[in-house]
Amino acid sequence: MSQAIQPAGAGGRTSSYWTGRVPFDLRPLGHSERTFSARLDSGVPVAVKAVPVDSAEEAQRMLEYLERLASYGNPTLVPILGAEYRAGALWVMSELDDGLSLAELMSRSSLSPSQVISVGLDVLTGLQALQQLGLSHGNLHAGNVHVSRRGRARLGDYALRPRFRPGSSRLGWPDPRVDLAAAGALLCGALGVAPRSEGAELNQAERSVPALVAAVRVMAEGGAGRFAGAALGLFEEASGSRARQPQLDRSREELASLVRGEQPAPRQPAALVSNAVPEPARPRLAAPLLAPAPSTAAVRRGGAVRPAGPAGGRYRNVRWLFLAAALSLLVLTLGLVAAWVFLRPSPAASAQTGSTPAASTGPQTAVAPSAAPAVAPPGEPAQTSP
Repeated sequence: MSQAIQPAGAGGRTSSYWTGRVPFDLRPLGHSERTFSARLDSGVPVAVKAVPVDSAEEAQRMLEYLERLASYGNPTLVPILGAEYRAGALWVMSELDDGLSLAELMSRSSLSPSQVISVGLDVLTGLQALQQLGLSHGNLHAGNVHVSRRGRARLGDYALRPRFRPGSSRLGWPDPRVDLAAAGALLCGALGVAPRSEGAELNQAERSVPALVAAVRVMAEGGAGRFAGAALGLFEEASGSRARQPQLDRSREELASLVRGEQPAPRQPAALVSNAVPEPARPRLAAPLLAPAPSTAAVRRGGAVRPAGPAGGRYRNVRWLFLAAALSLLVLTLGLVAAWVFLRPSPAASAQTGSTPAASTGPQTAVAPSAAPAVAPPGEPAQTSP
């Protein structure tokens, strides 16, 4: 964490919007007894909050501190425009947001997980900006998170309870875990889940975005660590594809419509959103009228419009399966033919096998043919062969 900003000393840029004079025509703002609205002499509307202080010396240190804090601008923080010490309190003026507080927005309509992700990213980015200055919010809740008419969330009433070191105008280090736990509880409320799992039946958010619910519960229980940057990384990872820029732009458009009291436009099919072209100059294509399902939505690819998504991939896979089956059948046929050619007997071998006498067991002895003995006529001696 960087060095905490200090109200005294050179360096830094003083805001050109700083004023030390609070208007007298204060009107109650919201349900708080210490928050008012007013208009500066220049015509700029401001929100005025009374912060109690113990002494004039502490008020002077706070004035110097707030004037230095006002010089650091961040898009996720409502700008501080001035302060004045009056009647035992420090009256802090900030820009009057043109939108609604998150508490009022949630009372009007329940937020979708994508809208909660958009708000959560802005809230954690604002806490990270405060930590980089060595500060903490100190009182984060849904009432001081403001959602503008552009759908962006900003933190208000931040760093109004600094801890000065005893006898010094220098600031002490705050405990950032308090802010992260408050952010986790705030996001749990926006999702409509309890900060702790009650073991009962899962609600819609726990079924649809279980990883996101688990991440915000970890933050609410103080398990996200000390640094808002680490909590922001955990939240982005649990948000998945909903944290991508096209989805965030769509969610912020919906939040802006809710702030203006308009009915948000229906979400487009998931296949079309995932293939959306990031360049704003290129038109976004709508799903064809005859498409049977969102998965057959048409997108532009290479200058031609053709089906995309799971349906096109399914038909392409079927063609490849048919081709693979045909090749396998051809290889099997060739193998059978080759086996028959090499294993069948040849005609010459068959003829030779048929003319060969049957083999006999044991040694064979050649016997010469002998002439039959001659029979002599009666009265003559028998003749013998020599």
